[in-house]
Amino acid sequence: MTNTKKFKAVMTEKGMTLAKLSEETGISVASLSYKVNNHRQFSAREISTIQAVLGLTATERDAIFFAGEVE
Repeated sequence: MTNTKKFKAVMTEKGMTLAKLSEETGISVASLSYKVNNHRQFSAREISTIQAVLGLTATERDAIFFAGEVE
């Protein structure tokens, strides 16, 4: 499960919008939106690509994409 709050906070911190992330990852804005909001799941490849684009550490990646439960 994706921790939407953390994902959006990191994007804001990095000055990234969904449109810009879409451009840099090749994932459509619609797909990103569905996945960020837990309507679909990210693939391992997508997570790896997003981690590289956003410069996430392994700890940050895990906190965002592998959250057991989110508020």
